[in-house]
Amino acid sequence: MDSATARKRYRPIFKNLKIGTKEYAVLDMALAHEKALHALSLAIEMIEQNRDDSFSQHLINQHLTTACDFGNKDAAFLLASRALNCASEFTYPAEDAVVFLKLAAERGHAEAAYELGCCYAAMGKFISAEQSCTKYFNSIDPRERQRLAEHYFHIAVAEGHQDAIEDIVIAYAYGRGYIAKDISKFIDICENLIEKENQSVALGYGAWLLGMTVEGGEPLAEAIKMQKNPAKGLDCLLMASRGKQLELAQHALHLVCIGMLRDLWEIKRSDKFAKRLHKDVAQGNQLLALYFAWYSIPVDQRVALPTLMTHYQLSSLASFVQQDEKLAIQFLDHAFFGTNSQISQLAKDILQEIFGQYFLDEALTPVDA
Repeated sequence: MDSATARKRYRPIFKNLKIGTKEYAVLDMALAHEKALHALSLAIEMIEQNRDDSFSQHLINQHLTTACDFGNKDAAFLLASRALNCASEFTYPAEDAVVFLKLAAERGHAEAAYELGCCYAAMGKFISAEQSCTKYFNSIDPRERQRLAEHYFHIAVAEGHQDAIEDIVIAYAYGRGYIAKDISKFIDICENLIEKENQSVALGYGAWLLGMTVEGGEPLAEAIKMQKNPAKGLDCLLMASRGKQLELAQHALHLVCIGMLRDLWEIKRSDKFAKRLHKDVAQGNQLLALYFAWYSIPVDQRVALPTLMTHYQLSSLASFVQQDEKLAIQFLDHAFFGTNSQISQLAKDILQEIFGQYFLDEALTPVDA
């Protein structure tokens, strides 16, 4: 080993930082991160090898503790999981799992934050952690327990944990465990997530603004009471229909159709609603363009209904288009040019099957997401 490599390998974990006439020992973050990753990789390698003997288990714990001490969030989460696993030989009591979960969560580990949020809220989703740390959780004042539950849920939400997002939104809407329902918090979190274009939240919030549940039914009696806002609800549902998850996108348009049947937008007395839908197509709503295209195709020219559209036929959308070949091709053009490759391919297939290959340049390929 040359001297340069030796110095790099054995250099102190702390470095001296001179401020004025004094020197202070400061953790070398780059080296700490390097050592944490090395220790974590050693532990994971041994775990994957299923080495169950006492010496190996002790060594795994040692590597994970080293990585955790140097700030690694994944190591802290693994230590918590091992503390809760009664079958593993562990040097910490099971109730210390909450300590490791907190370390992981505060460092940005979404799953750890979600687990803590559920445990503080007493949602019953992580029974092992709740039961192992019952004495600790029961010692906390209910108001403080709600505060901590929300704190860790918000960490998980900030990291994009979808289960945490859905659970905290539902908790604010109905009340869950120690988290009380709260219309202001419900609106704030929904609108913040919609700004980040969260598809599932846009779907659910849009339904609430129309006065219905995501399934299209009436909200439960114990739910928060929201004033209807059909215009804003439509905006949310159209946003959801532009999302990447096609099933959610189709369900959003399904709720739009339910709202139409309930005359939430007074469609018969105004063409404003139709203009809003056509505007969304022009702005890149591929899925809506695909449905408009299908219902613009003359009935005698249609082939079998595409598989994608069999579950959600959305025939109410047919009233906003005329059966016209040129119009159908224009809508297929909107459906083809976009980021959703599945819709693009389906639009291309319909063009080729119904209108002939000469309508589309074979060399043209859709833009992938």
